[in-house]
Amino acid sequence: MHSWVDKGQTSYTATYTSVNCASAKEVIIKNCLALIPVVVRASNGNACRTYALIDDGADKTLCDERLLRQLNVESRKITFTMSTASATDILQHGHEVDLEVSPLTGGSPVGLGTFGL
Repeated sequence: MHSWVDKGQTSYTATYTSVNCASAKEVIIKNCLALIPVVVRASNGNACRTYALIDDGADKTLCDERLLRQLNVESRKITFTMSTASATDILQHGHEVDLEVSPLTGGSPVGLGTFGL
């Protein structure tokens, strides 16, 4: 879900919000999720440009472990459960870290308690 951007890169292929919709069989079920370019900043001051998938139905914020390595941020080991459309209470092991996310165009950052998988 992430498209990594080199530190020196200043242009992006997607400058507008992307929307992905899916349907199953003959019944149309819309699942529209926005994909937006953001700046993620760690408490150590390191930052990275990447894309965020906005899922209004999620109750956890997740990131790829590569993002944590890129930010060179300290994390805490954690075990938590996840539920998906096909299974419930799936035990996951990951890392918890505090991150801030800001739009590329500027604006106020949003603080996130994030689980790295």
